[in-house]
Amino acid sequence: MHDGRSGRRREDRNAAFDRLARDIRACRVCRDAPRFPPKLAHEPRPVFRASASARILIASQAPGTRVHASGVPYTDQSGVRLAAGSA
Repeated sequence: MHDGRSGRRREDRNAAFDRLARDIRACRVCRDAPRFPPKLAHEPRPVFRASASARILIASQAPGTRVHASGVPYTDQSGVRLAAGSA
C-alpha cells in the first residue's frame, strides 16, 4: 500500500533544491567579500543549470564574458573543451 511518504520526500527534496538554487542565484560573495584581487569586471551572475534528479554534477568557476552575458553555462571555449573531454 502506498502511504504517500515517498511523494512527500520528493516534495521536500524539490523544495530544498529550489531554496538552494535561489541562494546560488542571489550569491554575491565574490563582490561583497572577495578573498583575492582583482576586482570583478562586472556584477556577479551565478550561472548554472541544474536538476534535483540529476545523477552527475559538473561545476566550474568564473564564467567568461560570453557565458556571463548569455546566462547559459559552457557556451564558450570551456564548453568546447568539456565536450571534447567527454567524447
